[in-house]
Amino acid sequence: MSRYKDHECLKTRTLHVKGVLSEDRTGLGIEAHFNNILKRMSYGISKPGKVTSVLVVPDFTAQLEIEAKI
Repeated sequence: MSRYKDHECLKTRTLHVKGVLSEDRTGLGIEAHFNNILKRMSYGISKPGKVTSVLVVPDFTAQLEIEAKI
């Protein structure tokens, strides 16, 4: 696959969040926040949705675009 297709594939399988605190490098804070939202939106379901994993990655979009042009 080309780098562009790899990037597009990654974008379709991830949730991009801007403004994550720089202190939350492990992603525990954003995971807790999303789990809280899922619990509130469960509408009485006994097992609400849950975040399975969080990976905090810096935004490399600009770098990938520059490399693709090269």
